[in-house]
Amino acid sequence: MKVSKGFLVKYESEIDVDDEYNWLRIITRNLKRHSHPFRHLLMLYFLEQDVDSFLQVETDTGPFGCGPWPCLNKAANHYKECVIPEVNVTRDFKSKAPIGTFECSCGFIYARKGPDRLSEDKYRIGRTKAYGDVWKAKLHELTAKGMYSTRLIANILGVDTKTVKRQLSLAVKIEELSEKDFPPKLHMYRNQLLKGIQLYPGFSRTQIRKCFSKEYMYLYRHDYEWLFDQLPIVQAKEKPKSIVDWGIRDREYLSKVKQLYKELIEIDKPIRITISIIGKRLGILSNLVKHLDKLQQTEKYLNKITESTLQFQIRRCCKIIDSMLLKKEPVLLWKVQRIGAVKSHHFNEIKSHLEVYIRTKQEVDDYE
Repeated sequence: MKVSKGFLVKYESEIDVDDEYNWLRIITRNLKRHSHPFRHLLMLYFLEQDVDSFLQVETDTGPFGCGPWPCLNKAANHYKECVIPEVNVTRDFKSKAPIGTFECSCGFIYARKGPDRLSEDKYRIGRTKAYGDVWKAKLHELTAKGMYSTRLIANILGVDTKTVKRQLSLAVKIEELSEKDFPPKLHMYRNQLLKGIQLYPGFSRTQIRKCFSKEYMYLYRHDYEWLFDQLPIVQAKEKPKSIVDWGIRDREYLSKVKQLYKELIEIDKPIRITISIIGKRLGILSNLVKHLDKLQQTEKYLNKITESTLQFQIRRCCKIIDSMLLKKEPVLLWKVQRIGAVKSHHFNEIKSHLEVYIRTKQEVDDYE
């Protein structure tokens, strides 16, 4: 689409091709400079775009994309089919990278570190957390045939030979053994732990472990599944009850903020009024950031007094104008800009406000 040169001149948006910093180059090069919103609208008009479509952002699908995700259990009939509807995302303790855990209905659970970069990444396993009944049944089926080597079984099931040997050794469950086949120490430690759990019914798993550390560690190494079947259910931690009277604190903060605001507004060299400045000077920044919703009066007052960059620049320049008028100096806007150290593109935005302020002050002076 075309826009006439006269239109651009009328709205002070003509393009000087010899100027390295003309507004068109600033917009298209993404420089650290600002351009008036009207000029952005001109650019959108030229591109035949509207604001909504131009700013439309793709939905965040998360570090592992959209589900469902494939089951990577080689022993299952649905291997590589997308049958896992949900992924549990946690964070790595050290790197803070996302960790996705995928659990299939066949019992196979695997995890990998994200985010996924390529489409092939969804078929990658970082660590297998559980093999499940389907995988174990296939293992025993292949082993029972007696015609496959350990290496071949490992290749068929998608694991290494050590995993095959380990899983076969765990297949002999202690629960299936008769009472006389129990190792004496195992039988003794089982009874001791059961008596302890009955004696202290209110104890958590951690407390049981501390009181019966010898029995716990032995059973953990030799009878893991039985041990965790007997231990108490994991207790959810209760959130500590708040002992802070936020109403009293709100009134205290409001009083302090009002006093500080009076002091800041009277400083010769103006400081922008922000929540950060107020919080740091009063030593209450953490509560203003994390619990401002509980400090209703303080929040309302802060919303009233805090300044945007534009508001602060206007206040700073008005203070300079007041000083000039008090000294009977001529008020020149270029001089106000220089003293206030305001960049040109910002000063153009507040220039009209300052002109109105100067006229108002001069009218008041003439009237007096």
